[in-house]
Amino acid sequence: MPTAVGLLKGLDEVEGLVVTTVADEKPVWVPERLRDMVLTPADAKGLEYQSVCVLDPGRVLARLEAATGSMATGTSQALREQEHRTAIDQLRVALNRATETLAFVDVAGDDDAHARSADLLEDAAPYHADDLVEHFADDAPPEERVQARTKDARGLIDTAPGRAWQRACQAMRLLGDPQLPNGVSDESVRIEARTTLLAKAARLLVDGVPAAVHRHEVVNMAGEAIVLLGASDRYARALHALSTVIQNSPTRGHRKFPHPWLKTSMK
Repeated sequence: MPTAVGLLKGLDEVEGLVVTTVADEKPVWVPERLRDMVLTPADAKGLEYQSVCVLDPGRVLARLEAATGSMATGTSQALREQEHRTAIDQLRVALNRATETLAFVDVAGDDDAHARSADLLEDAAPYHADDLVEHFADDAPPEERVQARTKDARGLIDTAPGRAWQRACQAMRLLGDPQLPNGVSDESVRIEARTTLLAKAARLLVDGVPAAVHRHEVVNMAGEAIVLLGASDRYARALHALSTVIQNSPTRGHRKFPHPWLKTSMK
């Protein structure tokens, strides 16, 4: 897990950020020299931090889902129910430590586990490992952060379409509330970020969605951008028609780490 270990090293240098697990045991892939930086739910309970990265929540979410469907049978139902409640409480503790930014980093687990993490955060943007460290360490004004990602999205679409899509999603999520200090108030920047995302979505749907991206994610994000831009219904219908035409085309692989998900609370 060299990429995951490198990510932890970078996060260890970020001020005001902690890394937590969702269980009593720290992930086996975390090397000994970095294990002290990873907090368990018991370590973090009752404390608050500006930013929190949660390791491998998707695997726990998938396990909880499976347990919910099977607890009615078996000889140790009471014990299983207690373990289920404990896992839920530990997950709740880990998720409630962040006052501003919460990131999920799924290293272990399959595509289903990763999808459950994305679903739980709902409007989170996908981040490459390097981008995640940059996000936490970057103290530039919000307008500059959005413009940098928008520029990357345009420049990377030919050589690295998956990365271009990530940067476009990040730009749109970083817009925030224009009335708040950490939101983008410049309307031209907001429009540029959303139109760039729409352009990248159309390009991916035509050329083929990369392995690290799901088609429904592209369609949903593009639909959200259309609504926020106040575009007419014909754009939404055109996007839906385009997606329908290619919906039966084969995907080109499965999501692989690093593909963390991040949600920022714009306060």
